[in-house]
Amino acid sequence: QALYLALNNEPLVDCDFQAWIHGPVCPELYGRYRHWGYREIPQAEMPENIRADEYILNFINTIYDGFGFMSADKLEQLTHSESPWIEARAGLEEWENSVNVIKRESMEQYYRIYLED
Repeated sequence: QALYLALNNEPLVDCDFQAWIHGPVCPELYGRYRHWGYREIPQAEMPENIRADEYILNFINTIYDGFGFMSADKLEQLTHSESPWIEARAGLEEWENSVNVIKRESMEQYYRIYLED
């Protein structure tokens, strides 16, 4: 979501990401795919409108190529070092649950810096 916002000035998915304990989560997507657990989600589970959009499919594959090799722990560590998640969890202990929304503007601004380099 964040990199798509930075590249395209619009969200990839229409949901708010929340600053959960282990990282950013879209509750709707989590609910839809949680039964897969730690297993890879088959492309057949991807909505048809995304599979049919070559730009979005290429974008998702690029993100997977860049981050898909990382363990859950490494991804958690990465998101916990990024200001959008940190800002959304301001005032919370690391063990406290949260439904605080990570602001889209914050994600877009933070990741746009990486794209400009």
